[in-house]
Amino acid sequence: MQERSALYRCFAVAALAVAARNAITSWQHNAWTVVSRPPTGATRGAALVFYPYDSADHNGAYKLDGHARQRALELAATVVRVGRVGAAKRWLAHASPNSLRHVSLGGHGNSTRIMWGDGRCHESDRTCGLWPDNKGFLALLSSRLTERAVVVLESCYALSMAPAIAASLRLGARVFATDACYNQEHLKYVLDASGDLVPMLLDPWHASTRMHVLVAPECHDMPWIAPEWLRTLGVTGCADVTMDVCLSDDADGEVLDHKGQGPASACCRCGAGWTRSSWSKHVWSES
Repeated sequence: MQERSALYRCFAVAALAVAARNAITSWQHNAWTVVSRPPTGATRGAALVFYPYDSADHNGAYKLDGHARQRALELAATVVRVGRVGAAKRWLAHASPNSLRHVSLGGHGNSTRIMWGDGRCHESDRTCGLWPDNKGFLALLSSRLTERAVVVLESCYALSMAPAIAASLRLGARVFATDACYNQEHLKYVLDASGDLVPMLLDPWHASTRMHVLVAPECHDMPWIAPEWLRTLGVTGCADVTMDVCLSDDADGEVLDHKGQGPASACCRCGAGWTRSSWSKHVWSES
């Protein structure tokens, strides 16, 4: 009888340990912390920034310093620290469909993933970061984005991930990423012709380090043929236009083609072009 009682106690202790482990795992997968909210009365479209916890940020790159606070203020963004993909999905699930104009996905990168984590998981653990084949998270993100939303992979060496992520989104969302590493103080936001704040890397010591942009499906370029001086620089049209050219003012005439069309009003990479809904609105207004 005593042996059976001891056995029952062992089973009870084991069950309690499993329950505790499951509870901790559930908490880790769903925990998030809001560290900054937009000021009251902010008028820009909803913006969201995901950063890792401090314990998973080995060099303080994602600390909420003056540079990060200034960017959040300019974007009128909510900044959320997440430890797991499940936590990020839980936060996105509370956002309304088609409500997010800007989303930054920040975390240390190695060209294959953006690392979140909370200091308790291995960097290869797929629950602790964003991989480009995480279809569940990307599908949820896509459903929360507005037309032509801006998505920033705020991570080193993330350019190789950008094509797959862009392909998972819709309605002409623009995905920005770089193939280099950079300091956070060099990441700035500038207003483009579409009225969106887009990221630029302003590093005086590495002028060639820049943000590249890829466009999600369902956006179609308008005709634009680059003028001769741009063609000598490798820009022939919307398919290879760079953000530097996108930010050129069409009104000054230097980037206009012979029909008077410019990239800021023609190219999806520049936040222009047309989508099904924008074309429908145009047809409706013309009728």
